Amino acid sequence: MTAPKRILITGSRDFSDAELAAQALEGALTTLCPSDGGFTLVHGDAAGADRVVADVTAERFTDITIEAHPADWSQHTEQCPGWDLAKDYCSLAGFRRNAAMLDSGAQLCLAFPLHSVNAQGKGTSRGTWDMATRARNAGVPTFIVWRDALFAYGDPAEAIFDRETTPVRPSRRNPDGSIPLSHLILPF
Repeated sequence: MTAPKRILITGSRDFSDAELAAQALEGALTTLCPSDGGFTLVHGDAAGADRVVADVTAERFTDITIEAHPADWSQHTEQCPGWDLAKDYCSLAGFRRNAAMLDSGAQLCLAFPLHSVNAQGKGTSRGTWDMATRARNAGVPTFIVWRDALFAYGDPAEAIFDRETTPVRPSRRNPDGSIPLSHLILPF
């Protein structure tokens, strides 16, 4: 038996589509990372995608361990800028939590943003894109769930679809390069 696969989940705090979350997770489990071992779902315990995916997992996938990593918003560190120290909460806590989740290990990252990577301001999936970018930069295959399609985010993720030995054979791609969740198929 192989070691359990760790799937890191990140997403917008306004994400609420449980059915899309279930489809994406099912696709990841059956197509992107087939395994004879168990799975661990790692999430940041924030409102929105983190809890929606965790709830879907608990309801539909009883053999998956769920591991929450809540941010400690009350704890400032030496990295906090002076302007932040006067606040009752630490603005960098979410980013520290993201780093800790990645350090805990992951074989795959699924991101559920509701805004583009270039969106600016509060409520624009900044933490989601931070986590997805950290995972991608660390060599973790990272996939963006955008509407009803799955996008490979950068080279490590593209490699899953391009390797000769991969069990993944997407039956078609959209004109934008995404793979519809309904078209991920196993090679048999």
